[in-house]
Amino acid sequence: MLLTDQFAFIHQPKTGGTFVTEMLERILAKRTSARGGPALVNTEKHGTCDDIPESHRGLPILSVFRSPWSRYVSQYHFSWWKDKVPPRIDLAAVKRDFPEFPEVTFPEYVAMVNRHFVPQGEAAARTSEPLGFNSHQFVRFYFRGAEAAWRRLDDAALREGTFRRDMHAVRFLRQDHLNEDLHAALADLGFDPGEIAFIPKQGKVLPHAPRQAKRPDRPWWEMWPVDLAADVRKRERLIWAIFPEAEGELDRARARGT
Repeated sequence: MLLTDQFAFIHQPKTGGTFVTEMLERILAKRTSARGGPALVNTEKHGTCDDIPESHRGLPILSVFRSPWSRYVSQYHFSWWKDKVPPRIDLAAVKRDFPEFPEVTFPEYVAMVNRHFVPQGEAAARTSEPLGFNSHQFVRFYFRGAEAAWRRLDDAALREGTFRRDMHAVRFLRQDHLNEDLHAALADLGFDPGEIAFIPKQGKVLPHAPRQAKRPDRPWWEMWPVDLAADVRKRERLIWAIFPEAEGELDRARARGT
């Protein structure tokens, strides 16, 4: 996460946080904070809202939202899961279900993370359909007491929206127009217009890719067979409830071909 005097930024992987980090470093790297230290502190790179230190609690929280449609594809190509499988994952079970692991296809990857990387237990028993990998990550990053909040999710909470009581107050920038959203957020937070004027014109900033990362060979929207997309529409319904416009992103991208 990034800590400043004005806000905290939560960097969920594969959403565009590297771009935000570089933009803020250009603005704040050489400044001193009101506390006497650096004006920008980069700590616990992928820390969650619950990890924000006491010194910065109560400040506005910024983060970036990326639709599961393109995020699943980005996660697949980035390939972090090939040699950094979390300790809680039963790797023997993964290899039993996917004998070619780590060389799996994209549909196999989506099936694998939803079957083996999402804690099931009570949450799965309380919902008519299991929730997906991206929904679980969203809870972990943005809900208060994430483990307990995950266990409280049931069909009624999803239908009635009562799960929102567990969410931290976060201003989400949209990954698909991140330059404009970051510029607008910093302007609202009181940054000088002159010092942030460069942000809308900046090109992409890509994170350092692991050795096994793959280069995409086709657009992300072409990666989704119909049956796989239908499954993810059901699994990621928590995210669609929070960002309803994101569910149609796949269909819109297919329609326009971009």
